[in-house]
Amino acid sequence: MNLKSFGCGAFETLCPTAFDAPVPASFTVHGCRGRLSRFRPKSTWRSHTAHNFLRPSLAASLHAVILRAMQTAAFFSGLQLRLDDARRANRHAIRKLCSQLSPRLATAKRLELKLARRFNALDYLRTDELGLSRIIADLLNPRSSHGQGAIFLQQLLIQLKEFTQIFSGLDLDRCELSVQVERVITANRRIDIVVEFADAPTKYALAIENKPYAGDQRHQARDYLRYFLEKYQENFLLIYLSPTGEGPSHWSIPALELHANWPNQFAIMAYDQRSTVTESDEFEAFRLPTSLTDWLESCRNACEADRLRWFLDETRRFCRRSFGGHTMTSDLEADAIRDFLFLNPEHFDTALAVFDSWTSIRDEVCERFLKRISARIKTAPALQPYAGDMNVVSTYGGEAKNSNCIWLYRDRWAPYRAINTTKLPHTNARTAIELGNDEKGPNCWYIGVRIPKSKDHLTFRERKRRRHLVKKLATTLDQTGNSDKWWPWRVYFDEDKQHWNALVPALHRECEAKEDGDITRHFVDTFVKIALKAIPVIDKIEA
Repeated sequence: MNLKSFGCGAFETLCPTAFDAPVPASFTVHGCRGRLSRFRPKSTWRSHTAHNFLRPSLAASLHAVILRAMQTAAFFSGLQLRLDDARRANRHAIRKLCSQLSPRLATAKRLELKLARRFNALDYLRTDELGLSRIIADLLNPRSSHGQGAIFLQQLLIQLKEFTQIFSGLDLDRCELSVQVERVITANRRIDIVVEFADAPTKYALAIENKPYAGDQRHQARDYLRYFLEKYQENFLLIYLSPTGEGPSHWSIPALELHANWPNQFAIMAYDQRSTVTESDEFEAFRLPTSLTDWLESCRNACEADRLRWFLDETRRFCRRSFGGHTMTSDLEADAIRDFLFLNPEHFDTALAVFDSWTSIRDEVCERFLKRISARIKTAPALQPYAGDMNVVSTYGGEAKNSNCIWLYRDRWAPYRAINTTKLPHTNARTAIELGNDEKGPNCWYIGVRIPKSKDHLTFRERKRRRHLVKKLATTLDQTGNSDKWWPWRVYFDEDKQHWNALVPALHRECEAKEDGDITRHFVDTFVKIALKAIPVIDKIEA
């Protein structure tokens, strides 16, 4: 008798050499202990009968283990077959969806030739922080040239009723109204928009701090709130208008202080409700249920002038495209896809799968494109005179704000004294020429000269260096550049190149091409042009 007689033939088939291995005097398999009654060192498994060295219970245990292993292998083999079938079915469904959508999208593109829905008049106007503030303030002003009186202001107050009752008792026909842009208060601070209601003997204020691009200054929101409290007691509301519904930074005002001291005088509004923060955070209680684009739409519906309705539509579409992550090529294409899916709901699951994969597709394309730009900058012939100590570093962080950048710096530039912060760029504490983005995802791209820490943390000598940089860069580079606590000089790219969400198809084509395309050349040429002017200035001040 041998192991086969105990049902171990299958095990011999799987591992025949196991029967020829030397056996110890005692052993344990999965907790079952066996012992050789007569052990000879040169004995083998085949040369002894089972009753001489193996208890029947151990053989049964081995049989059970082997059976479970075979069943597990069969299960995973069947599972793999089912997964392969599901993948083939999904690929077929996606190909079918795309093939059926393509003619409809082609028709929408042909209509675009006649309707020009991507055209936006604001692309030719000033759309920086001040430009957008002037548009909002002009619409809120009953005496403005729009001729609609207080209709637009009334629409905003109606939407605010869900959040606050501060303005609920006001009669706009009886109130004395004034609207200011960049009202100067203490410490030379400027509040972007202030609407004052004088309803004798009480005064009320609706203020908007517009933050489409720039960050906060130290204690900025706190100073604004204290100013309004002193001037209007508690009869005011300060709205923090941000691209995606973010709250102010901790050093502008901590969230705990807002909850403790300003629960009814502070609110947060997003430019576009599509992109408001979806996860609850410390500012959730301050977020308005409405957005700027919602207000613009309500103004458009209440407006009686065709020309003004057209302008309100243009402004709303600009805000959706710039701050809402609206990536469709045109509204016509979006309408064509929506209509098709409602007529063919069996494609909903496939459309959801495509949607879920879009962010990873976008990030892969944009990361490749950013590396392509970085490589072209590093090897640009015009920058080779500086190649000896020139560093070009890039990083792509995807959805995280301010996480997609290219830095150029030189080792000879004197480092700043390090501080403990996670916001330092990868420049070894040196000034850098930076290409980066100012929003979540690869959007709102800019280029400028950045110091490695805020001017609020600079030493006396570092402040002196920064002042020289601001002055020299303003005269050497484009006069339209702006400066703030991090940036001695910075400008944003043109609107058609500023947001990569909508450019992903074009960026992919350029990444696949051997020759550089128009978008690659635009970013590389702009970076090199600015670097050639900025490097000598930084060399003179910081080398």
